[in-house]
Amino acid sequence: MKATSIWQKNFQSVVSNNRGHQVVVDLPQAKNGDDSGPTAFELSLMALAGCYSTIFVLVAGKSRVEIKSLKVECDGRTTEDGMRFTEITTTVEVSSTADEATLQRVLKQTEQICPVGSIFQQAQIPNKSILVKK
Repeated sequence: MKATSIWQKNFQSVVSNNRGHQVVVDLPQAKNGDDSGPTAFELSLMALAGCYSTIFVLVAGKSRVEIKSLKVECDGRTTEDGMRFTEITTTVEVSSTADEATLQRVLKQTEQICPVGSIFQQAQIPNKSILVKK
């Protein structure tokens, strides 16, 4: 796996996964950027939300749990200077015919195997997960 970042202008860079996908990262105008994309810091939280979605659906499929809809929201609290996460709350809102206990098991397994989540765990950033069944 490889990632490349190529600076464009001001605080804007294009980050590539070298498989043909790219994302623009930038700073908001309040920090002298052009606000043409998320900050790299925001992208890390976005990656966590995306990873939870992917792994939750993967685990649900292997467990034969039908998912009708899924929304994952990560709320990251930061230090006063906004430079580090202090804690994260991940809310998983799912519509499914499965009972809540089954969905909780899927969520627990998601927490255990989410590769982006493991990065946050290794950094000792608490992540509280909440399941909301619709």
